[in-house]
Amino acid sequence: MNKSNFKQLTPYIIAIVVFLSITFVYFYPVLEGKKLKQHDIKMFKGMSKEIVDFRESTGEEALWTNSMFG
Repeated sequence: MNKSNFKQLTPYIIAIVVFLSITFVYFYPVLEGKKLKQHDIKMFKGMSKEIVDFRESTGEEALWTNSMFG
């Protein structure tokens, strides 16, 4: 690659490096293994506890639960 081609490609190379840097900074917590605490998932696990307990104790599927709308 001659010098004139490198000068023409320099802005594109810089842009790619900048975007990659921003991406790694933005996703750094995910790369460390951290996860968001998702409110809807926590609420689902809490509401489905009665169904899970019923299934473990009887082996049958519950068709209704009183904890969802009570």
